[in-house]
Amino acid sequence: MIVGAGIVGCSLADELTARGWRDVTVLEQGPLLAPGGSTSHAPGLVFQTSPSKTLTDFARYTVEKFSSLEVDGLPCFNPVGGLEIATSEERWADLHRKAGLAASWGCGPNCSARPGAPRCGRCWTRSGSSAASTPRTTGWPGRCSPPAPRWSGPPRTAPASWTGTP
Repeated sequence: MIVGAGIVGCSLADELTARGWRDVTVLEQGPLLAPGGSTSHAPGLVFQTSPSKTLTDFARYTVEKFSSLEVDGLPCFNPVGGLEIATSEERWADLHRKAGLAASWGCGPNCSARPGAPRCGRCWTRSGSSAASTPRTTGWPGRCSPPAPRWSGPPRTAPASWTGTP
């Protein structure tokens, strides 16, 4: 039993069934596609660089998973890349740190340039600001409709012995 049909609940159900589990039930209190949990207001952009290698690996797996999904021939993930702008020395140091993390974890073409330096690869500077690109696989999940529910019988209700307020 999985409680919640948001991104985490649906992802867990998908992962379990992909690993051979067959008796998986997802319970949701709200209507599908708008259950009202944190999925509906999360920012959605998938960055793959984190101080934690585990979180970086999770993000990389997420991108691979989302990239394999499509609905009606349309992709469910948009790998748009990203550009972070530094307008202060402190922010520039943070971008440089992120580039080092990306290199350490092997996740892509983050690059860095010193403020005021000319364009270098995928880095740009202008008017005292500096920018560093993120991997092209940085992106956001597209709005995919789930497949039709597998249950085609009458709607099921909770047993009478279950009590509580929704």
